[in-house]
Amino acid sequence: MLERSYQTRQGTIRYWVSAPGPRGTALVFLPGLTADHRLFQMQFSFFASRRPLLVWDAPGHGASRPFALDFSLMEQAEWLHGILVRERMGGPVLIGQSMGGYLAQCFMERFPGQARGFISIDSAPLQRRYVTAAELWALRRCELLYRCYPWSILRKAGARGCAETAQGQTLMKEMMDCYSKREFSALAGHGFRALAEAMAADLPYKVDCPALLLCGERDRAGLTRRYNRRWSEETGIPLVWLQSAGHNSNTAVRDEFKHCNAYARKECKDCWAKLYCSGGCAANSYHATGSITGVYEYGCELFKKRMECAIMIKVAENQELAAQGIEVPIELGSTCNACADGEACE
Repeated sequence: MLERSYQTRQGTIRYWVSAPGPRGTALVFLPGLTADHRLFQMQFSFFASRRPLLVWDAPGHGASRPFALDFSLMEQAEWLHGILVRERMGGPVLIGQSMGGYLAQCFMERFPGQARGFISIDSAPLQRRYVTAAELWALRRCELLYRCYPWSILRKAGARGCAETAQGQTLMKEMMDCYSKREFSALAGHGFRALAEAMAADLPYKVDCPALLLCGERDRAGLTRRYNRRWSEETGIPLVWLQSAGHNSNTAVRDEFKHCNAYARKECKDCWAKLYCSGGCAANSYHATGSITGVYEYGCELFKKRMECAIMIKVAENQELAAQGIEVPIELGSTCNACADGEACE
């Protein structure tokens, strides 16, 4: 993970790229409002050896401070484009969480055809028709609301409102702790005002590349769930609901995967084949049951039958070799020679 910087008239933007080596389409991670690059630390670590990667601390966030808060979302899109040009990451997949998803839409509006893919995580459409005049009025006045709350309450509410898991809440608190209350309120207020202005501009904000919408089932940030449902219905962009996840849903999925194995599923407890499949395919489980921790029963039966056939073929091969007087090597350090002798295991 290599740290880089990009200079603007308002301040310096800090960003990180993966080490040289991987080729292919670049993945660009865009954290949400008041979050920083740590929001995507697990995803960055996973893909670092597979794809060219970039993640930034958005202007005014994390290490990208001090930074004058007098810029628009469209200006952020231009700075992002400048960084991508410098890093030679043409045609990236933009992965934006919350405000990062709005920024990705601004990027596609400002630089049409230059994104190869778009993944929205707990974000929403930027078009004016999705929001009311009252919602725009409220967005422009959020800073005053933040200033009214004690920092201890604001910090706790911010963590609980963004994540459902202990790990996700701890991460959000850590990201918030780099700000003072005044700084946090100003940053959040500016972000929501910039969002309101981008919506009020009433631009097309067309998603001109393959896209996917991800949204936590327990996302309580504004009307995100309602917006995503309508966004998907009107555009046909696939929408995937992430079970038991809040607004920072990418921090919750990791915990769900912890229970996606043969030892965590009660249905696997007494299955003789559990150590061959390790609990089965998470994607098959999701499509069959709606949950990656579910059990795809048809797939289980098919897999067990395949294993039975494979074991029987191996036994038959060993019996043939034994009949020819050929010594059969014992695999995996086993001391059992029953298969080679054509006998039942003890």
